Amino acid sequence: MENKKAISLHVGLNSVDPNHYHGVEDLKSCEFDAKDMKSIAESLNYDESNILLTAEAKRENVINMIKKAAEGLDSGDLFLLTYSGHGGRLPDENNDEESGLDDTWVLYDAVLIDDELYSLWKEFKEGVRVFVLSDSCHSGTMIKVAGPDKAKPAVMQKDFRYKYVSREIMKDTYLRNKEFYDGIFKKIDRKKSSSDVLASVRLISACQDNQPAIDNPSHGLFTAALLSVWDDGNFSGNYREFYDKIREKTSPVQDPNFYFTGIPNDEFDNQKPFSK
Repeated sequence: MENKKAISLHVGLNSVDPNHYHGVEDLKSCEFDAKDMKSIAESLNYDESNILLTAEAKRENVINMIKKAAEGLDSGDLFLLTYSGHGGRLPDENNDEESGLDDTWVLYDAVLIDDELYSLWKEFKEGVRVFVLSDSCHSGTMIKVAGPDKAKPAVMQKDFRYKYVSREIMKDTYLRNKEFYDGIFKKIDRKKSSSDVLASVRLISACQDNQPAIDNPSHGLFTAALLSVWDDGNFSGNYREFYDKIREKTSPVQDPNFYFTGIPNDEFDNQKPFSK
């Protein structure tokens, strides 16, 4: 897979639009997370690296940039998508979640539902590699200098906060924007099958679907662990080993998830993370 094209998109939100959400607490480190993830892509000479911070990180912008990447990538190419911000949950309208809840990214002007992300993966050509990093609550299935062998547990700093929007706030957000969200639910494909996705999509998330993720003043706990394991590119393992080392650092505070959908791709799985 040498000489392949790589595109990345990095999304980080420290706050959201109060006209759409009421009572959502501001975060401190999400823009830092997005900038540092973009720096990794740039250090590896990605062909294109984009960033959307806070007010720029609107639903339409995120969706359009993912679609643009899908149009520009061919088999063997790589799309890296990173998100740092609040996670939330809405009622599952297509009965595909055991919990009865859909996981969401809380974008600036409205949430992006995990089913919508799934639909976007269908737009990527067969053989495209997609790597998603989600530093947010309830992200288990949403598809700094220490070396990797010097792992120490990640810590909650003095004024940490959770990247969590309560069920009450999410319910209020839904009810006050019911027509908008019902319109989204009606457009979502009710029949989901991994065979519908021809790309190979890999996710490493900050936590499980039923867990909160922690925002520290400098970085999210998950992103801080990831950057430490990555060690400015000195990490030499594959995706599973990368996940295992990150998990060593965040557990037991958070339990990251390793999740995949789409077409199996052993060559992708055995690569060093972020590799073009």
